[in-house]
Amino acid sequence: MMNIIKKTKSICPICIVELDSQVIEENNKIYMLKKCKKHGTFKNVISNDADYYKKTTDFYYTFDVRKNKGLIPKKQEYYNMFLTMECILKCPVCYVNAPNKDYKEPTIDWIKNKLKYFKNVKVGMFGGEPTLRKDIVEITKLIKDSGNIPALHTDGIKIGSNYDFLKKIKDAGLVDLHLQFDGFDEKAYEIQRGEKLLNIKKKALDNIKKLDIGTILQVTLSKDVNDKQIKPIFDFSIKNDFVKGILYKSVSYQGVKGLSLNHQITVDDQIKIFERETKGRVTKKDFVQFQKLFYIYLNLVKTPRCFYNHYFVVLRTKEGYKTISELINL
Repeated sequence: MMNIIKKTKSICPICIVELDSQVIEENNKIYMLKKCKKHGTFKNVISNDADYYKKTTDFYYTFDVRKNKGLIPKKQEYYNMFLTMECILKCPVCYVNAPNKDYKEPTIDWIKNKLKYFKNVKVGMFGGEPTLRKDIVEITKLIKDSGNIPALHTDGIKIGSNYDFLKKIKDAGLVDLHLQFDGFDEKAYEIQRGEKLLNIKKKALDNIKKLDIGTILQVTLSKDVNDKQIKPIFDFSIKNDFVKGILYKSVSYQGVKGLSLNHQITVDDQIKIFERETKGRVTKKDFVQFQKLFYIYLNLVKTPRCFYNHYFVVLRTKEGYKTISELINL
């Protein structure tokens, strides 16, 4: 039996036209249902666990800081600059159409002018591959000198092959580094990136560690490709304190070539993997409770966050780690 949870807006994954859509519950799963006049009906899974989705969604919108449902959002805290669409790789799953030769790169003067309008904002240097900009060191310094926080998003190829280059970026003021990392299995890179990249990724990690740059590992997950890498990446991060966090995201099926919808991994799928791999130390109940507390906190500090991002805190110890739910009663 189908139950309509809410009406919303979405897009056709083929022609990108905006569509009226419905979020529905059916057989304990959550789907988005939409119909394009040209390309037909699409029914995409959002969650394989309706209970988890509804518990977190209901609370999120109760404490939503946007649309006057909560407190008024404060100033913007993150700003992404797409510095180039040039890229070394041609990832089959890329959703920003890189490398794109027709992209007009922002000039130094444009960047200087844009940075006048905010302070203490994390500025993500995006692409394509931003390290291909010959002036990336200068741009990093500009962001730092403007009173903002430089954050580099990179595939790791250039910083893995050139330690001195990475050091120059750090010396220019780099604070945050986001490294695209699909795990320790070469197969994942061959499928998702089209090349063998494991060795250069390891070299990038070594260089980052030597320079002690706070890093977020950004993992693109695909079912039956690298879903078994969730735990090895987690274990590596626990042992290496330069890693500040891990961002697990499901593969997008809107890539250049993409993977089929069968490769998608929902948030609740990831939680089930964590529950299994940690032998019950991290559970669905823990995640639900932490999201609720986190939504309340975000409301109090007037900071909007996308519902698609779910969070959990783990603290390193001499013996390994403790989860937030092991330290306090959520």
